Amino acid sequence: MEALKWIMSLLWPPTHEDPKLNRWQRHMAGSMMVVTVALAGLALTATGNFEKYGVGGFASSQDVQQVKQATYNIQAMLLERDIYDARREQCKAMLQNDTASKPTTLRRLEQLRADYQRITNREYRLPGCDEI
Repeated sequence: MEALKWIMSLLWPPTHEDPKLNRWQRHMAGSMMVVTVALAGLALTATGNFEKYGVGGFASSQDVQQVKQATYNIQAMLLERDIYDARREQCKAMLQNDTASKPTTLRRLEQLRADYQRITNREYRLPGCDEI
């Protein structure tokens, strides 16, 4: 403990006559040193400098691509289900000759198909009403 005080007095010599103020100054300096070392360690870890010790950095671009692809797959599955449900509603409206809900259902169906094409880069084949 005495060695630490001696090192601290070399790094930050007392500048005030009040011992409490000097102690506070040393505590603040020590705290800043700890924070600086911690941030430097975090930066070194984040950039992958400790990989040989089993501590990796942030996600690699391959990891990010895998997460993006998984997200697109989930979105595509959800849109497929929504398109199928909208098509079922459209067929039901056509069967019941419900002219009030036909335009709304058609707009929803077309919007869902456009979203599906934007995500998957392919058209969704609508099932016929006899297939539902």
